[in-house]
Amino acid sequence: MSQITISRRPGGYTDRLRKYHVFVDGAEVGQVGAGHSVTTEVDAGRHEVQLTIDWATSPTVTLDLDPAQTGQLYCEPAANPLTALYYSLFARQRYITLRIT
Repeated sequence: MSQITISRRPGGYTDRLRKYHVFVDGAEVGQVGAGHSVTTEVDAGRHEVQLTIDWATSPTVTLDLDPAQTGQLYCEPAANPLTALYYSLFARQRYITLRIT
């Protein structure tokens, strides 16, 4: 089995008290709060990962994992208190930053 781990930076004001919903291949596998991480086991191969909060999302990230490999991802809010309204209305698919580490 392979694993996917999503870590979220601590601190900041945007969404600090809220958790992001973690989806792997379209199925929710957990939630990640500020300063925490979530790990899920998956079969080897290609997987699509996306985070959501309310109606906003991250871009979809695709991982190609070998057997027993762990894919490491990092997330944080793209918005800050001054830009949250813009991201909520016009850039909902980029509200959360999600990248491979």
